[in-house]
This record gives sequence, C-alpha cells and structure tokens, in this order.
Amino acid sequence: MFWTFIELMVIVLTVTQFIPQVIKAIKTKKLKDISLLSFIMMASTASFWILHGIHRSDMVVVSANTLVLISILTIIILKIKYRK
Repeated sequence: MFWTFIELMVIVLTVTQFIPQVIKAIKTKKLKDISLLSFIMMASTASFWILHGIHRSDMVVVSANTLVLISILTIIILKIKYRK
C-alpha cells in the first residue's frame, strides 16, 4: 500500500511538474530566461523513457512520460514562437 502511494505520487508530480511553466509562458509570453538547450535535453530524456517503457511494456512509464513530453514540447514551441 505504501509503495503504491509512492508510485502514484511520482506519476502525479512527474506529469504535472511543467504545467506551471506552461501556464506562465502562455500568459506572459516571456521565455527569455528559459534555457532552450535544457528543455531539448529534457525532451530527449522523456523520449528515451517512452522508448524504455515500450520495450518493457510498461504503459505507466509510457503514458506519464508522453504527458511530460507534451508539456516540454509546448515550452520549446513557445520559446521559439516568442523569441525576439
């Protein structure tokens, strides 16, 4: 029961960690201080986790990291779009 709770918390935090940044980026359109390279590296990491999850047939890993990747790609797209 305890480890199920821990696993659930990891999933929730992993999936929601970028949402505040996405919301702020959409509202302010200011991403000057966001490192594009860092977000590209995070996107790569999430992509490799997705591949790992597919290889292990672990849909929890695949689905959680797919949602993370969507958030990261949103930030990357906004960073490029609002570049001055």
